[in-house]
Parts: sequence; C-alpha cells; structure tokens
Amino acid sequence: MSKISVVVELDVAEKDFDSLYEKLCLHARTSRAEDKGCQRFDVSAPLKGKNKLFLYEVWASREDLETHSNSEHTAQHRKRTEGLSTGRKLTLCRLSEGGQP
Repeated sequence: MSKISVVVELDVAEKDFDSLYEKLCLHARTSRAEDKGCQRFDVSAPLKGKNKLFLYEVWASREDLETHSNSEHTAQHRKRTEGLSTGRKLTLCRLSEGGQP
C-alpha cells in the first residue's frame, strides 16, 4: 500500500487571507493530532501576495485520507471556511519518499 500525498492550491480574496490561513492551520493541527495515518499537513503562504494558499498532506493510505475527509472535524472545518476561498485545485499523488518507487 503506497502513501498518498495531497497538494491543494487555494485562490483567496485578500480580505479573507488571514482568516482562512488561521483556520487552515487549526485544521492541520487537529488533523495531525486526531486522524490516524496523517503523517504531514502543511499550510504554506507565498512570501509575496495574499491571494493564494497551498496545502501539502501525506497520508499512510487512501483509506486514512477518506476517513479524514468524512470526519466530524473536517465537516466542521468546511462550515467554518465556506466562502473564504474563491477557487481550489486539488491533486492526489502516489508518494515516492526519497526517490524510492
């Protein structure tokens, strides 16, 4: 079973940037603490500009990611952040750690 990485690019209105960034950081901390198989959950903000945010997650398995996606805390996070991003590009990837296939 290979690990799964998730790469998300969010478009954000500048007026909502700080609020969404804080909420995403809280969600990342909660996911790392509570979700089985969550091995990494990073929130990145560009050094210049306040119109994009990026997420990078690593999950032990696709099943762990699906459990996270259907969890109560993820549902609550979606409600708290509804309308704060103007677009989202999500890519699921098979992870090769250290260049190992």
